[in-house]
Amino acid sequence: MSSARLPHTIPRRPHTSLGDVAQLDRTALVGRLFNLFRSESYEPPLLPGQALELLELSRNPTTSAFRIANLLETDAVLAAHVLRAARSPLYARAVPVRTLQEAIVTLGMRTVADIFFGVWSAARIFSAPGYEEPMAAVRRHVLATAHLTRLVCRHTDVDNDNAFLCGLFHDIGIALSLLTIAEGRRREELPSPDAMLVALRDAHAEIGGLFCWLWHLPPELRVVVERHHAIGYGGDVLPVSAAVRIAENLAARHGAAIPGDAGDDIEEAIARGTLGLSDETMAAMEPEAATIVAAID
Repeated sequence: MSSARLPHTIPRRPHTSLGDVAQLDRTALVGRLFNLFRSESYEPPLLPGQALELLELSRNPTTSAFRIANLLETDAVLAAHVLRAARSPLYARAVPVRTLQEAIVTLGMRTVADIFFGVWSAARIFSAPGYEEPMAAVRRHVLATAHLTRLVCRHTDVDNDNAFLCGLFHDIGIALSLLTIAEGRRREELPSPDAMLVALRDAHAEIGGLFCWLWHLPPELRVVVERHHAIGYGGDVLPVSAAVRIAENLAARHGAAIPGDAGDDIEEAIARGTLGLSDETMAAMEPEAATIVAAID
């Protein structure tokens, strides 16, 4: 991935609460969200303690499977979910894996790290009382996009080290906004899900990039999250951003779209041109994409 050209810090502001969200129009509510997320006293949902260490270790070819397994096992619940996910049809192998070490050896350290982040986000981020349906749709969409971004990268010469995480986090701004709005409020106090998805359409990429910074995730990941809807607006197109854009459209075509988002044919065409993807290659990916999306519950 290209190196990031973003500031190392984001200005923080005094604490601002959302207040009575029912009395705010969509623009004002999004503004309140930005102020809250940038406030000095705001504490984002915590990444597991192993997360950043796991990212670093999984990208070091000298790291042993034993060390990765030991790190994962510091959280027994997450470790169990990682192992269960590794046995799913998405990672099907001729011989089923029985232990974390077998999963790491069979699937690879990076894939197991990706599974870990997918399991954590599904359990801790994509759950908001009052917004169950849109959250389920966003969760399915980002998981599909994550797997499909890796698929697109396999059909090109794009470096896929962070492909899965770029797809997984590209719409995290939507989920975290819905989670924050729903927190501590009754259903009748919440703006309608459709209204919120419309309100967040233009803001979620920047919100997602802000959370990548708050979580100290790799800066190149933040660049892709912030720019995944900027294709076609001038400037260079990052290859992984192009892969995410194509993956999003593939996900939508095969039943994993976010309500109200039908994809963008113009941006897909620009992304395909950036990656040199022919009609034949795209046609070859469609059945693979359908199989991947069907395996996501």
